[in-house]
Amino acid sequence: MHNIWSFFKSIKFKRSLETNIQIIVLIILMLLNYFVLSTKDSTTIIIGVLIILLKSNNSLIRRYEDMNQQSVNLFQSNLLLPKSGLLSLHSELPEKSFFSKLKKSKEQIKIFQTWIPGMKPLPSALIEAAKRGVDVQILLIQPQSEFAKQRTIDMRWSPTKPFEAFDNLLWIIQKHNLQDVENFQVKFYNCLPPFLLYSIDDWMLLGIYWHPNGATTGLTLELGKTPESNDILVHKTFNAIWDSNTTITIDEMSNKLQTRGPGSKVPNYMSYHTQR
Repeated sequence: MHNIWSFFKSIKFKRSLETNIQIIVLIILMLLNYFVLSTKDSTTIIIGVLIILLKSNNSLIRRYEDMNQQSVNLFQSNLLLPKSGLLSLHSELPEKSFFSKLKKSKEQIKIFQTWIPGMKPLPSALIEAAKRGVDVQILLIQPQSEFAKQRTIDMRWSPTKPFEAFDNLLWIIQKHNLQDVENFQVKFYNCLPPFLLYSIDDWMLLGIYWHPNGATTGLTLELGKTPESNDILVHKTFNAIWDSNTTITIDEMSNKLQTRGPGSKVPNYMSYHTQR
């Protein structure tokens, strides 16, 4: 029995499959020999098993490898990520990829945001795409809505931020005469934003509204189209909000904000740009 225990402790478990199988069979037979069988019987069994093992172990190993590969293939084919069309994960919005895709856009561009901050809310590549006939749809939050107010609180920003962003956007649109481009449209929604979206043809960036960071500064999913991808659900959500009777055009939004008046704490478009 001492010899069996010493043999067991000497096993290195990082051996090949073939070696491990042989070791396990030998241990079992040695135990049988020690407790049950006569020396003659156990020797006969060991020789018989080893002959069978030597003849079958190669096919057994091949079968194991085939089953292992089948398991890997099955796992990959049923994995959610390939089905969803996931191409990559980014720690923030990959602007270079977005700009590169804009230049190559052919059919449609969709943007879903709360508002687009900064003095250049529309990249030049997007403006050029619209002017060469690519359909552009932009959905932004209504600046005066309760949802916009809450978002500025979440972001710890000034409550005037959505209005300033609207004024900048309007100024860019007028500067480039985009109001005369039929395939360029901007609408304003009045609901909780479901996601951040930058979609170009069959490619998209999908983000989350973090607290207190901006959606473009956090985890962003890069997605491509696959036969079973979830891009259909994303576009279905976008279209549902786009067609909602609470979503208004940029002209309607502009008219609403005209009521702010000279006494308002939120500057109107002309006074805001004149003051800078």
